[in-house]
Amino acid sequence: MKKFTIYHNPRCSKSRQALQILRDKGIEPNIIEYLKRPLQNDEKMFEAMVAYPKIIERPIVTLESKAVLCRPPENILKFI
Repeated sequence: MKKFTIYHNPRCSKSRQALQILRDKGIEPNIIEYLKRPLQNDEKMFEAMVAYPKIIERPIVTLESKAVLCRPPENILKFI
């Protein structure tokens, strides 16, 4: 089975919608609430996201080495 991860902000309506799309398709992803648990990544482009996670402003869903920004939430359908 494919292992999905969503970088999620439960206060964001788009993030909640993306999570619901996954669940409606029978997928229970690994949920990382990035405002509670900062991202761990050494790449420069993520340094600002780690320091200021609110700038992400979009749910991000990953599948293996691929990722999709879920704004609009229906972008998740590209993986399913």
